[in-house]
Amino acid sequence: MDEHHATFEDIKTALTSSPILGYPVYDGKAQFVNQTDASTTAIGVILYQENRNDQWVITYNSCILTDAET
Repeated sequence: MDEHHATFEDIKTALTSSPILGYPVYDGKAQFVNQTDASTTAIGVILYQENRNDQWVITYNSCILTDAET
């Protein structure tokens, strides 16, 4: 197996292994963070929570903008 194929397999494993998404925690200790990114053609967002020791993604979302939205 060449280096590129091995790297590809590592990425596939990382993207499909637990934990992929987490559940929101409403204990008052974990802060919600909404991270956004936009270009002239698309918008992306990640909603995650973090506390002192950890971060976990709750959801990812993105969309391609229509001509009227650009």
